[in-house]
Amino acid sequence: MRNIFKLDKDKMRQNNVRLVFETIYRNHGITRAQLAAKTKISAMNVGRIVDSLIERGLVAERGDTDTGTLGRPGKRLELCSEKALSLGVSIDVGGVSIGIVDPYGKIISSDHRFFDVKAVSPEDALQETAKM
Repeated sequence: MRNIFKLDKDKMRQNNVRLVFETIYRNHGITRAQLAAKTKISAMNVGRIVDSLIERGLVAERGDTDTGTLGRPGKRLELCSEKALSLGVSIDVGGVSIGIVDPYGKIISSDHRFFDVKAVSPEDALQETAKM
């Protein structure tokens, strides 16, 4: 017998938001209509999710896209990569390296501090990282 998991409305909405966000991330310049077709989420729900992502500053509509179909051209949806940054930290025997990257892997900022990690306590190493 297969395990069947029941999703409540909030979990389903979270999954749909994640799916829409990831699809925009993977497909630069996708329109709402293309997004609905790729995700198999209704156009109305895609519109609501996209509007909430735009309101949060994570997604922006940038210019028209000629899809080769009749009707008004769709607006390109793109990730606001400057609003979705990741922080990476590496502590090794040579010191601490820290970097900030955008979702596409572009390094925004990085720094490295040399110190003997073996000669300091874990708390001191963490404090040095926090200063960076």
